[in-house]
Amino acid sequence: MNQSGKHLVSVVIPTFNSGKFITDTLKSVLNQTYANFEIIVIDDGSTDNTVSILKNLTNNDKRINYYKIKHSGRPAIPRNFGIEKSKGEFIAFLDADDLWDKNKLATQISEFEKHPDYVFLYSMSVSFGNVTLFSPNYEVLPLLHKAVKTGNDLLKIGNSITCSSVLVKKEALQKVNGFDDDEKLKAVED
Repeated sequence: MNQSGKHLVSVVIPTFNSGKFITDTLKSVLNQTYANFEIIVIDDGSTDNTVSILKNLTNNDKRINYYKIKHSGRPAIPRNFGIEKSKGEFIAFLDADDLWDKNKLATQISEFEKHPDYVFLYSMSVSFGNVTLFSPNYEVLPLLHKAVKTGNDLLKIGNSITCSSVLVKKEALQKVNGFDDDEKLKAVED
């Protein structure tokens, strides 16, 4: 079932040296059951084959928009660049080595339609790859005792939201000027 949808979603993907993963990451977006999206990939100065892969993919699918910026080493910089370039009412973030379930956007857009007062939604994420349920690296996030439902919960309990699971109203991101790009926040800017 291909749901075109009335709400445009901009999918922002920062990437750096992710040639090994970027094709699968993009396929997980292109195979969504909700089809009204644009993809904005911002390369943060890759030195591997990421750029050639992205150029080939953008030639074959006009929904993929590719930009290259000077290497910043901070994910907030390409994410903010992607927000600026986005045309969607909603913005979804996806790290270049993550994958989405095929119903991710459809499920979240449906929830926004039921609850128009919501600002953002997030979902659970599961570690994959060379991990099993018994591996020390296996995680299901957020941990149940850290799941939050309100802004106050987020401040009280702490942030366990996986950025790649978020769908947010663009106007809300613009109100807070996007991600904090402070140099000291190289891994926790989201």
